Amino acid sequence: MAKNNTLFIRVECDVTIETIYEGASYRLWVQGTNIEDQLIAERTWRYSKHQYIRENLQLNLTPGDYRIVVNPVKPTKAKFNLSNHKARMGACTFINNSDILRVGTT
Repeated sequence: MAKNNTLFIRVECDVTIETIYEGASYRLWVQGTNIEDQLIAERTWRYSKHQYIRENLQLNLTPGDYRIVVNPVKPTKAKFNLSNHKARMGACTFINNSDILRVGTT
């Protein structure tokens, strides 16, 4: 356990794209009721539609529920999706295989 009652966790999720547009970029966020939205990554898509990026998130969070969110960076019209959420380390789990991350449970 880290200071301020936070827990170190490591989670993974896959980012895919539905339609590729030149310069398509995304931002990966962690959102929760106890924190301001935290920007985790910003990337430009340089792959085919049939490839994905596995994001590895290492976070210090207080116990509670959070959401992992992917948003396109304007002005792109691309749509990105998250899937295959996995809790890899620490006291956390994804609820019902969704993007809701519960910290403080195993």
